[in-house]
Amino acid sequence: MQRSTAELKAALAGIIHKYKEPVPRNRPKAALVQRERIPAIAALCAESFPGDLLEIGCLRGNMTVPLLKVAEKYGRRVMAIDPWITGTPNCNGTEYPTFLKRTRPWRGRLDIMRLRSQDPVAIAAMKERELCFAYIDGLHKYPACLSDIHAAAHCKGIIVVDDVRDVPQVLKALYVGAQETLREAIFSREPSPLEGYILPWQANWLPIHRIILNGETSYTQET
Repeated sequence: MQRSTAELKAALAGIIHKYKEPVPRNRPKAALVQRERIPAIAALCAESFPGDLLEIGCLRGNMTVPLLKVAEKYGRRVMAIDPWITGTPNCNGTEYPTFLKRTRPWRGRLDIMRLRSQDPVAIAAMKERELCFAYIDGLHKYPACLSDIHAAAHCKGIIVVDDVRDVPQVLKALYVGAQETLREAIFSREPSPLEGYILPWQANWLPIHRIILNGETSYTQET
């Protein structure tokens, strides 16, 4: 069943409500809840659209495994992109072997690209793959995140961008990426999950404004 953007947004709101962030905020607990919320969103997209699942930034496979379970249920594949370069943020050299061990039971549904997501080969592979869902948790810099959003812009379902709540450069990429790809960005500071969402294009798409308040730059759509 292919859902409209309005139907997708309503279903997304239900998932966010079901898997709420802990109050008061606690990062480890929030991460655990997120590992339930993101696969639920991926399942919604797999139910609604054809195509595979994309994950950019896999590290140890904590989110890859739940996404693989969704792929197994709906007869899809997971495309996992990460360079796993020792010395880069959060990578000390043990992550890739751990990723391989955790994902071994689903290896037949997993396509691994050990490249930076901004590599032209990786971008071409993403653009060639039919996608129903994308999860972006790669390099938390504006140009890199924006590039990832553009590479996944053909995704028929929801693009999830992680850590928009805590990283201003990623939040900027969420809104600018949505604007440049004619999609709709959703993120609310209070209350909010860790991630933001980019939904498919809809007819009532409105332009985005740059707002500076108390020295902080944010991006918002007209209302």
